[in-house]
Amino acid sequence: TKLILLDSLLQEMRWKFGHYGRIFRRLWTILMYSQVVSPLLAGLAILTASALGIDTDNIQSSITESPENIDLSVDRLELIDKEDLGRLSRKGGVVDSCCKQPVHRACPHGHTPRREKCESMDTSLSTCSSLSLECLNCDCDYSCLYGETSQANCTVLEGLECKGDRVFTREFTCTYCYLTEKPVCSTSHAASCKSTAPVTQRSHWYVANCSSRKNTVCLGSARFSKRLECSWTEGYSWKTALILSITLGGFGADRFYLGYWQEGIGKLFSFGGLGVWTLVDVILVAVRYIGPADGSLYI
Repeated sequence: TKLILLDSLLQEMRWKFGHYGRIFRRLWTILMYSQVVSPLLAGLAILTASALGIDTDNIQSSITESPENIDLSVDRLELIDKEDLGRLSRKGGVVDSCCKQPVHRACPHGHTPRREKCESMDTSLSTCSSLSLECLNCDCDYSCLYGETSQANCTVLEGLECKGDRVFTREFTCTYCYLTEKPVCSTSHAASCKSTAPVTQRSHWYVANCSSRKNTVCLGSARFSKRLECSWTEGYSWKTALILSITLGGFGADRFYLGYWQEGIGKLFSFGGLGVWTLVDVILVAVRYIGPADGSLYI
């Protein structure tokens, strides 16, 4: 009796394992078929995006946001358009009347000449008007017309030898330092933002400590904070992500590589979402809709 019971139990186990084995083989077949189709699907997605003129490098930034997600705060926008400011200035609407400060004052504001550096250079053979801003004290007319050429009154530091008049005027464009082109900015806070976030979200921007370029005469402080667009990378390659999605996407390799380990586990144990998830991810990676989880850009 015991032998009969044992034999029937073994037969039932073989039937169950055989049944599960058949299910596993079917799932495996679906997964393999989805991986075979993946390269064709990726190619079609890239060609379609190119034919439609879609910029796949910035596809996430161009996603239409609902009105409630659009950030319209003051610090998101430029303080004022340069052309508008110029028009207001010509009409007499912009004058330096804040806090009753004198119209003529130092430019840049708070500028400190570097006497030691100037003394270490041989300035005796140079003309006074050609000396760098480090060797001068300059003051500007803060009521100048924005965007127009103005004159700064400059004086050479006492004790420095140079040729020509020690008091002279230097031309400059009437603009505040924070609006000058190509300021020098630190990137120490760039990693705290998300490059792949839409431009309408705060996370797409970061505040950098900037200064105007060397030897630039401008109004206001030469050191300022400026909101810059996020554009950092951690070395994730789009080509690597696409190859992983095409070859091992059913096992979640593309998700694991990009840092989405939770989705990767779900993809792995669901046989690539029965192949559907695999194919969808191939398209999303191909058109760069899916980027690194840390918000950085592809290299």
